Amino acid sequence: MVQVLLAGWWGLVAGLALLLGAVLGLYARASVRTIGLVMGFGAGVLMSAVAFELTLESFEGAGHLATITGLAAGALTFFVGDWLIDAWGGHRRKSPTMQTHASAGGASALVLGAMLDGIPESAAASCSWPASPRPSC
Repeated sequence: MVQVLLAGWWGLVAGLALLLGAVLGLYARASVRTIGLVMGFGAGVLMSAVAFELTLESFEGAGHLATITGLAAGALTFFVGDWLIDAWGGHRRKSPTMQTHASAGGASALVLGAMLDGIPESAAASCSWPASPRPSC
């Protein structure tokens, strides 16, 4: 039971970085160039992690069918969520020069991004915490 609580604690700590980034994004002002550089770096890191770490580990552990299904489900979830936000009026939320009101999809985009990134990431971080020689969930 203690290991479960410890894993949950470290998942919470890992998730706090997400909240800190959201607060900085809401209140700190950055140039269009800086925003583009940070977004490009983040996209590259994410694609590298998926391509070189997570996909291979998934393939070796669960096989090709589970890997393809998981990647397709994640891509479809993101695509449908992005499409719904656009349909609800958030199609200008990505413009670095034209800020939209939060009710025009901006807040929904933040919530979708936080959920798609934060929840699985926190679960993975808490499951892989080295509390035992071979931790797993």
